[in-house]
Amino acid sequence: MTEVDRAAVVDTALELFTSRGYNSTTLDDIAAANAVQADVVAAAFPNKEAFILVVVDEMFTAIFDELEKAPEAADLVEAIRAAHQSAVEKIIAGEGPVSLIQMHRMGRVIASNPSVAQAVSAHRKQVIGRGLADRRGVDPDDPQIKKAVTVWSAIMASTHAAAAHDNDEPDSFATEFTSHRLNRTVQLIRGNASRTTAPPPER
Repeated sequence: MTEVDRAAVVDTALELFTSRGYNSTTLDDIAAANAVQADVVAAAFPNKEAFILVVVDEMFTAIFDELEKAPEAADLVEAIRAAHQSAVEKIIAGEGPVSLIQMHRMGRVIASNPSVAQAVSAHRKQVIGRGLADRRGVDPDDPQIKKAVTVWSAIMASTHAAAAHDNDEPDSFATEFTSHRLNRTVQLIRGNASRTTAPPPER
């Protein structure tokens, strides 16, 4: 076999990462669960982080699509937050580039594995930095771009860390709370916690 169904393999990897544990799952396990040879999987996904970054990159694409639809804003962080929120809402509605279960499992893996969180953070800074710089027609080292990337990276790192105790599978409460948690984190990091909106009711 020389080809692999990438979407199916990503689904399997995410399921195994959350059910067995990221560190306990090997590329051989993922290949066996998909009935393909390990070297075929390894050719498409050289390491386990690659399965997570596939979902991350799909979400980045959706976020930048939302940014393109919006008028250029002076506040880059707020622009990213709004675009991110819109992309997540479409995923929850079943209209996004990844499924809700993929997004949820990705977040669980990031929240529970520091090495994965670091890899995603480094990747996020590069992608967001280049994307914002291209949109503004400036260098990625532009002070405003670097500041926005730093702040947004801190927001996402905190948001993912807070998801460490989420259920293994998403539900309506969890998805509603995800939006609140992101907005709350934005306000806390940007020094506006006193103006936060009320959280969703406890279930």
